[in-house]
Amino acid sequence: MVKMREPVEARSARYSEAMMGKPLANEAAEYYWTYIGKVEGDDVVAALEQQTAEFGALLGRVSEEASRHRYEAGKWSVREAVGHINDTERVFAFRALWFARALAHFLRYYKCSGG
Repeated sequence: MVKMREPVEARSARYSEAMMGKPLANEAAEYYWTYIGKVEGDDVVAALEQQTAEFGALLGRVSEEASRHRYEAGKWSVREAVGHINDTERVFAFRALWFARALAHFLRYYKCSGG
């Protein structure tokens, strides 16, 4: 007999209330608390919206030429650092989707191999 998976809507409803606000100490690896601890308040969406606006304003002040500058050979430019942030955000967005859907398959860890 084939076991049917619980519908996404049911899993989502079950997890949504439990996932409001910051995670509990046992819900995130110790490494991530370096970043979680920097978020003010419990409204993650509001924090992301504020940071998006602030980051956009900051980058808007960087010229094309300055975005390509490296302060030392072999170091990342602002443009490369922003590209790395973008790539990492995509990985975390995928992971958030994975966990929000409560997928049963094993999810490999993310390891940055860049600079």
